[in-house]
Amino acid sequence: MNLSLKCLLLVSSGIVGTLLVCGQSGAGLSQRPEIGKPLVTKEIREVQGFRDSIVSLQGHRQKGLILDFWSQGCLTCVQSFPKVNSLYNKYKEKVDFLLVGLENKTIEKIYSKYKNKQGLNMPYAFDSAVFKNLLIQRVPTYVYIDTAGLVAGIGCPIGLDAENIEAFIRHKPINIPMLFDDETEFDYRKPLQVSGNGGPDSVFLFRSLLTGFNSLVPPIGPPCINKVYCRNQIMVGNIDLRSLYDLAYGDTIFHVPNLYEKNSYGTYWIQPVLELEDSSLFSSDGAKRKNLFCYNTRIPENKATTRLLQTIMQRDLSNYFGYSVTIENREMPCWNLVANDLARKNLVTKGGKQVIPDIEESAGFTMTNYLVKGLINLIWDYHYNEPPILDKTEILGNIDLTLDCIMTDWSDLKNALNRQGLDLVPGKAVMKVIVIRDSLSGSVSEN
Repeated sequence: MNLSLKCLLLVSSGIVGTLLVCGQSGAGLSQRPEIGKPLVTKEIREVQGFRDSIVSLQGHRQKGLILDFWSQGCLTCVQSFPKVNSLYNKYKEKVDFLLVGLENKTIEKIYSKYKNKQGLNMPYAFDSAVFKNLLIQRVPTYVYIDTAGLVAGIGCPIGLDAENIEAFIRHKPINIPMLFDDETEFDYRKPLQVSGNGGPDSVFLFRSLLTGFNSLVPPIGPPCINKVYCRNQIMVGNIDLRSLYDLAYGDTIFHVPNLYEKNSYGTYWIQPVLELEDSSLFSSDGAKRKNLFCYNTRIPENKATTRLLQTIMQRDLSNYFGYSVTIENREMPCWNLVANDLARKNLVTKGGKQVIPDIEESAGFTMTNYLVKGLINLIWDYHYNEPPILDKTEILGNIDLTLDCIMTDWSDLKNALNRQGLDLVPGKAVMKVIVIRDSLSGSVSEN
């Protein structure tokens, strides 16, 4: 997964969104949306598909307005387009909708592809200034503005559904839990819930430390446990139980495809397998703050080793949850990326400057003089819940490739690969599998 300080994809069962780190505009001009108050931004210009090219955000209006803020690097946002468009068509006579994209040099072209391929007809605009003025730090963010021009509801990354829209139309309270407190500083380098970092030190479930959902802690965690990413502590925030066990018992190198780091992608199954009478603790719900956990263990640096850190985490999970865990070799599903004879000949690079696609190019891309593994990495970015993709193309060296498709659409992606002589064929491969079972002597605590 491509992560940077500017755009972090947050993935945890029930909570998926993108954290934006945007520059702020001048003092006195920026203010977060606040329930019961008008927005500081007066209007949004150059609106497409609406009755007016300028949409006022202040003062009285004939109908309520729902703003949906998104960015092209947020997969949750682009995957929600069909749903949002359906809600727009269902309620457009009673409430106005406006899709607001974080403006950059390519977002309009990318949205145009989605619009044409998915038949989207909801009003939209691209405006980076409004993101800064309203201090929008996460997407998708939904802001409900009532007929008096006051904010009636705010949701991130949840909150846009038929129940809330109908309540909004009837001028009833909108029920959207605010999952994260963006105004509270959190330092991931310090111990969790010590000296106020992430809240008071009186709510531990288990000491070294284990807590339930904590809105003061962002969803966070290392890609694997080793001295490079963990040093002398493991810090995990608001992730589901299956991910905790994957971290504790998985390989100590990257679990996902990565061109620049050694990784176990394709040798380990993508997630632990549950063989339990009751697996309800592994079913999480971000909106209800259910079965999401924070974990932190910290040991002296002079004693810190990868093995010790992982052993401590395994012991802590066993002590509290009581499950039995084994790592077994099993034949598991996979996707084999294959190439026909013509593709093995035509796709071989003609050389030249290397062009590496970016995750934000979700409506198609061109790669030049790039590895087949890079293609697999890019597909995984959009379909990380699919079985591992194994390179069976028999293509030696780098390739040149253009795919014209919606990358989030598996069928469209496969069709685009087929046009280039490539295919994703179901297969089987022996992989290491983390298996979680009930322990004869252990007990499982509920969260």
